[in-house]
Amino acid sequence: MKNIMGKVSCSNEQSQNTMRSSNIELLRIIAMFMVVLGHYYVKGGFPDDSLMTTSKLVMQFLGSWSKIAVDIFVIISGYFLVTQKFRWKKIWKFFGCTYFWSLATLCFVLFVLNQNVEKSLIMKAVNPITPLNWFARAYLVLYITFPLINKMIERISKTQLGVIIVIFTTAFYVIPSIRGLSLGGYLNSFFMFADMYCIGAYLRLYSNNKFERTIEFVGGDKCRYILCNNIGIGLPWWF
Repeated sequence: MKNIMGKVSCSNEQSQNTMRSSNIELLRIIAMFMVVLGHYYVKGGFPDDSLMTTSKLVMQFLGSWSKIAVDIFVIISGYFLVTQKFRWKKIWKFFGCTYFWSLATLCFVLFVLNQNVEKSLIMKAVNPITPLNWFARAYLVLYITFPLINKMIERISKTQLGVIIVIFTTAFYVIPSIRGLSLGGYLNSFFMFADMYCIGAYLRLYSNNKFERTIEFVGGDKCRYILCNNIGIGLPWWF
């Protein structure tokens, strides 16, 4: 009887893990779509005027979600990588994907769309790990250093990890948002990504139903705050 109950419990746990992973993958797909919409707004050639038309309001709404999507990607990485080990294979896969899509996009623009591209942009496309592709650059640094972050997480308590998250979030998100600053650069990007990584790791290691409901409530408020400020005020919030 105990064996049967054990098997049922194990089966239920595997089913829940599969469902959770499927939900996370769905969230990842939605975040990708959000990023595409955000870049369409930024690079789509929309007039930059002070008039708040309906079309501009809609596009600012869509563009705001792309900034939230960046956090989602890194939090998901922290959720999965906190229990994994560094693999060189993923580094080569990362470079392969980055260079392939950079060169494929360049060739599509040059030979299919028959568009003129500035020489400086061609050079950046040939070498995509540049400020042109800040996310790829910042994520590469995060992946190289994530084993060190995992060791830190292993050696500190749940409370200490929570304090680190609060400090980093306040320093790199809350204060710059209040002051209307846009943070950039290698060091700032690393600490911001490390903060999101730690949030994902915290969710993986210490979450429960009550905690997840709290995160859902606070996260909803954060999303509404970002959207309102990006749409209504238009300040350069960096989330």
